[in-house]
Amino acid sequence: MPGCKAGQPKGKELKNVSEAEFKKIYNAGMISCDTVYHHQFTKDLRHAATAYKADPNSVTDEDMETCDGVFYFSPFGSACGDQRASNNTCDADRCYFFAKYGKCDLTNKAGSKYGS
Repeated sequence: MPGCKAGQPKGKELKNVSEAEFKKIYNAGMISCDTVYHHQFTKDLRHAATAYKADPNSVTDEDMETCDGVFYFSPFGSACGDQRASNNTCDADRCYFFAKYGKCDLTNKAGSKYGS
């Protein structure tokens, strides 16, 4: 499924991480940030890997967004778009599926040069 064009949740909208925590998780700076996949959030706007680490019973597969798109930043906000080969792969700090299962089937289908 290509990116769904949804806007990325803003830091203050996320229920379980502060904006500062979000920036640390994704190495977000003024002009760059690690890949933020749509499926790394729950439908009720929690950062899923963080929720899972705090309490594995607090998040389930059914709670997850299923879009495999990526949020891309622009001066006008960010929107969910198609994956690109330059996107990072998932890891346990960012992705619930990777934290729970040790892999993510939604991560970089475009063939990342940054990992497997």
